[in-house]
Amino acid sequence: MAYQMTLEDFMALQKDSIQHSKYHIKRQRRSIVVMDMMVFCYGFVFTSYWLPQIMSVVLFLFIAVVGGSLHALLLFPFIKKVYLTITLWQLRYFLKNDERFPRNVILNIDEKGIKINSIQDQVTNQLQIEWKSIDKISEDDDHYFLYFEENEAIIIPKQIHDLNKTEQIKLRHLLQTYLKNII
Repeated sequence: MAYQMTLEDFMALQKDSIQHSKYHIKRQRRSIVVMDMMVFCYGFVFTSYWLPQIMSVVLFLFIAVVGGSLHALLLFPFIKKVYLTITLWQLRYFLKNDERFPRNVILNIDEKGIKINSIQDQVTNQLQIEWKSIDKISEDDDHYFLYFEENEAIIIPKQIHDLNKTEQIKLRHLLQTYLKNII
């Protein structure tokens, strides 16, 4: 089975990895805490700026803290989405002039595992992954991701244009057969 891996395929893997890897989950939590504190401070300053200065200090601080907390609570759903968006934007920015994409990939799937031949600029990389080495499988609308390490995965498009319906069904059956303990 042969296909051409594009930058969009690689970005789909990165998006899946960001949402599931331990490293990114920890980093996202820290980022959320920092951004939430920044939004709280902004809300505190914004609220205290608009409050009249003739009230008592205790009431003034209480209302400013409530204002900061409301800002942090109202913007929390947005803050949770910011990490994924910014991380993908940064990666895309660094890879926009990368010469590795598009890359021709040939997958040979058999009872031993998956053999990957990646061809780019007359250089062929080969990788043999046994079925037992695959720890986790994930998918999005267009790809299967077969993780054999924490951040390393095989990208298999769900719709390969060179495969007919019968061959695509056979591919799904092979994946289900050999990865039944993970799926």
